[in-house]
Amino acid sequence: MKRKTLTKGKGGDILVTMTILELLRTLVNEKGLRKVARELGIDHASLYRSLNSDLRLSTIQAIADLFGYDLELVKRKEVKPIKSKPSRSRRNKREVI
Repeated sequence: MKRKTLTKGKGGDILVTMTILELLRTLVNEKGLRKVARELGIDHASLYRSLNSDLRLSTIQAIADLFGYDLELVKRKEVKPIKSKPSRSRRNKREVI
């Protein structure tokens, strides 16, 4: 099986090229839907419906674990505050006489 990647480097920037759902669909399709469903211990129709709608986190973790992937959320060291943009409304710029 070819190595899959979620990111692609381009001029120092990292761009997301595949969503997690797209990656899981690709992995399942390469191995075969029925075979993956059998290994997960679920009905293949159930797996098919899951891959074509919103996946539960437990399903994502089960599929990732089957293919040898770990799913992690890592907190950054520093969280940058979101700067609010100034209003462009003309209502806010009325002169009071």
